[in-house]
Amino acid sequence: MSEEKCTGQFSDARDCPVHRPEPQPQPDIDKLLYYLAMSGYAAYSNSLSGAQTPAMRAFFERATHPQVGDLVLEITSAWAWRRNSSSPGASLGVLLRRTSEPVITAEALAELHAVGEYYRHAGETIDDIPKEDVIYIRPLDGSFEECRWSNCQFIALRDREEGGWKIL
Repeated sequence: MSEEKCTGQFSDARDCPVHRPEPQPQPDIDKLLYYLAMSGYAAYSNSLSGAQTPAMRAFFERATHPQVGDLVLEITSAWAWRRNSSSPGASLGVLLRRTSEPVITAEALAELHAVGEYYRHAGETIDDIPKEDVIYIRPLDGSFEECRWSNCQFIALRDREEGGWKIL
């Protein structure tokens, strides 16, 4: 097999068969997100021991009290993606906001009332409906612009070596 020589006829080296760079393998984003989530979950799990150093206690306190802008991981369903070694999907993302919202929407309540049913009692309004804590995140995998979570627990993941938690 003869070795090709560059004739210099190409103005861009990417067009020349001799100087064209080899295609680089693309990272598997789902695997990267999986490893990021697993690392964060492992760090959190390590902070659950009974005898904590002051630094580990500070880590635990900060991890269990995520703030808007933090990189967060939903941990109550972590078993599902960990078991399958799959991407954490919408479980990993940036915390956008925390709110307290009625457990059903005003539209759903109106539908109940329209058929003669009630959530608790006749004459109720949306203000009478129990509230739940709701967390909205922007998933890192891009699956949704915004994802709504309730009945779950999030932890903040460290994204910098010294004290930095915000990524927004």
